[in-house]
Formats: sequence, structure tokens, C-alpha cells
Amino acid sequence: MIFAVIGAVRGDAALFSRVIQAIESEGIYTIFHTGNLVIGGEGGPEIAAGLRKRGIEGVQGMEDRLLASLERKRNALMRKMSPESFAELERAGAQIASRDLEWLRGLPKSESHTVDGIEIGLCCGSPSNPREVVGEDLSKERLSRLREEMPSPILICGSAGAFFTTWIGSTLMIAPPPLATGGGAGQYVRVSTEEEPWTAACVVV
Repeated sequence: MIFAVIGAVRGDAALFSRVIQAIESEGIYTIFHTGNLVIGGEGGPEIAAGLRKRGIEGVQGMEDRLLASLERKRNALMRKMSPESFAELERAGAQIASRDLEWLRGLPKSESHTVDGIEIGLCCGSPSNPREVVGEDLSKERLSRLREEMPSPILICGSAGAFFTTWIGSTLMIAPPPLATGGGAGQYVRVSTEEEPWTAACVVV
């Protein structure tokens, strides 16, 4: 089995389209996302439509959760967030249709999928904390506890950090990077179980 994982898209529809085309040109049609989809750019409607059209499964990121609660918690969010971050949130809210907002609201905080007999766990942040950044700064002990919280042969933890992968016991743990590299390119994670040990690699397009 070979599948792809995309990290935080953050509203960049053009880059999203480029990365999806690159993935599909490899013949990869099983794709997962780790949330944080629309805040940050103006392509929210196109991104939501593209994910739904292709049946790309994934989880709700912290930014998605904020957007989904904007109308209900506007005053509280305004007080808690910086003016710049709140303005960005409001821009995303003004651009996205109610259908897409309901779709974002319905995304699970974590979920598991079984593909070719292999269970794949997905979460935003870590299984117990959507704000936790999973990466090389975490100790092996902490990573082992995260594995116990969501035991799967493959555990994908979305975060805003850099690409990270490691083996914790019999679990391949993966943290995808944001979709944008910061230099104008896009990136995704290619996961393969067709060799031993299984591999996860960051691909830049």
C-alpha cells in the first residue's frame, strides 16, 4: 500500500491543486489530510470542494474548530485572539459557504481507517491534545504514551511543525509538514508499506 498525507493547507487553493495533481500523477489515490484547511488564504471553497470530490478523509484542525465556532463564540474569540489572528479568522468566515462550514464542523477530531488490512490513526496535534506539536522535541517516553492513547500500526499526528517520523515500538509515527514549504513549493508525505520496514518520506513539488 502507498498513500499520501497532506498537512495544513491554510487556504492556498493553487498550491493544494498542484500537490494533489502531483500525488495523483504518481498513481496514488488514497490521501488523508490533518486539518487546518482554510484560514490563511482565499481558497477555502475550492479546497473544501476538492477534498469532498476526491473523498479525501481527514480530521478537524484547531483552526477549523475556531472557524466552526466563530458565530457562536465571536465575542469570546475576539477577546482571546490577537487582532491580526481574529481578522484572519473573520476573513475566512466571510469567504466560506454555509455548506462548507457545516462540513468543517462535522470533521472528526480523530479517526481510524483500515486500508489493505492496516489500521491508520489520524489526529490533529496528538491524540490527547490537539495543540500539541509532535516532533523531535518530544521524548521517547512521551511518544510512547501517545502511541498508547491511540494504538495503530501507523499513527499520523497533524501539527504546524516540520516533517517528523519515527518508529515507536511497532508503530510508524508521522507528523506531516504544512502544505507550503515557505519557499513557494508544496509538500506532502508519501507512506509505503510495500517494503520492510515501512517508510514515510516528505516529497516537495
